[in-house]
Amino acid sequence: MSDWYNLNPNEVLERLGTDPERGLDPEEAAKRLAALGPNELVDRGVKNPWLIIWEQLTGIMVVILIVAAVISVFLREYTDASVIMIIVIINAALGFSQEYRAEKAMAALKRLAVPFLGLPLSLLPLQILWLGRPHNCAICDYTITTAPNNARRLP
Repeated sequence: MSDWYNLNPNEVLERLGTDPERGLDPEEAAKRLAALGPNELVDRGVKNPWLIIWEQLTGIMVVILIVAAVISVFLREYTDASVIMIIVIINAALGFSQEYRAEKAMAALKRLAVPFLGLPLSLLPLQILWLGRPHNCAICDYTITTAPNNARRLP
């Protein structure tokens, strides 16, 4: 269901097979949990920074560039070899930086994951669903189909 955001609430409820008043039947929820697993980030552990660097330097294109630099040295083309190695180093540094930050971001998301409260939506205070300030939110498995007229938009 890739176009869920374009559907009206009744179509979403129909496709999800749920009731707007009661939510999912507990048996159906248990079946979906068994079939799809829990809605949580998979903890793969933190990747060692040395492993990230190794992966950056063993990519096929990087290995080809390193071989080209070695051949350039044997041909006494030191300028070409230097330029190629500078490109390899810059590529490895940028790739390491991006992947290291992505690993840190995934770890932060995992820490922010909110445990399941087991409460119906009607019993949850609105502040839990949206704290009213940018960058403050709670992860939840609810689809809000109606809102009061005084609902505010995020800035």
